[in-house]
Amino acid sequence: MDSRTQGIRARETLPQGNGTGPDGEQLPTRLVEVAPSGGPVTVPGHAGAMRNFSGAETDVRLVELWLRDKSPETRKAYAQDLEKFFDFSGGKPLSSVTLADLQEFAEFVSVLVAPATAARMLSTLKSLFSFANKVGYLPYNVGAALKLLAVKNVLPERILTEAEVHRMIERAGNERDRVLLLTLYAGGLRREDACRLKWRDVTEREDGSGQITAFGKGGKTGFVLLPESVMRDLLPIRLRHSHATHAKRG
Repeated sequence: MDSRTQGIRARETLPQGNGTGPDGEQLPTRLVEVAPSGGPVTVPGHAGAMRNFSGAETDVRLVELWLRDKSPETRKAYAQDLEKFFDFSGGKPLSSVTLADLQEFAEFVSVLVAPATAARMLSTLKSLFSFANKVGYLPYNVGAALKLLAVKNVLPERILTEAEVHRMIERAGNERDRVLLLTLYAGGLRREDACRLKWRDVTEREDGSGQITAFGKGGKTGFVLLPESVMRDLLPIRLRHSHATHAKRG
């Protein structure tokens, strides 16, 4: 019986996690289907053996814990990466994954996807195995020896010129979108940062300029200054929003 068949039969008979992610959110069905059914590993009699303090008794549960504090976008991307690896390995339990498995997977994806995507997929695996070892679920970190693929930095090729940005702002479909793009550009905000903003995060300063309190990447809170010219466009929209909100409540 090959490893893929063993993995499939094991998933049918052994207990798994409940497939529930952070805040009760369901893990992707496909990920739960292909996730291995292994459990934690201990080393009997080993003086330096780590205790499994993760609370996870299955690989699925470990993945749930690992994904818990990550953003929705990151969870989705990592889940897709794991699906591909679990499919490739035939459902091999995490405790049975070897460096050879990871290296073969690296070679496999290197010819199928863009270098940056392949590097992200390998980083996902390294992160998972590092977490498993850190919380005592696995006594070793097999991903530590896996070298990431070198990736060309193409960010400069994706940066818009000032003229291109202004053209994009001018061609916005409506006033709201125009001011949103203007705020993103003037504040150097990421899309995800802007999506989390509330009107209470925008403060007008005495000199007419503004300040945004942004909860950004890595759970860090930052402060961004906006010029007076941007605030002149932004404040009327906030005022209209406030009036509309009071009208609904009234």
